[in-house]
Amino acid sequence: MEIIQFNTAFQARSASPKDKKVYLDSLSRTTVAFRLKTSRLTVEPHAGNFSIKTVFSGSERYEFTNSATTVRPGELMFVREDVTYASAI
Repeated sequence: MEIIQFNTAFQARSASPKDKKVYLDSLSRTTVAFRLKTSRLTVEPHAGNFSIKTVFSGSERYEFTNSATTVRPGELMFVREDVTYASAI
């Protein structure tokens, strides 16, 4: 298994076609870890592979079609494949 780490968030809807291809190819064939340090970030609605969400400090709010939840340090959230959500740090 290969794991790659991104230090910036990927916004699929607003990415250039070249960046979109690079990121989506990576996301489709490897395990990806995002390690972000930011005071505020809003991530566009998107869906993807099975995902495990956690934070080390602060919190991240996830908005789904009919619900929302916040993940805090020490918590894990599992997101099923192809579930669409947006998030805000």
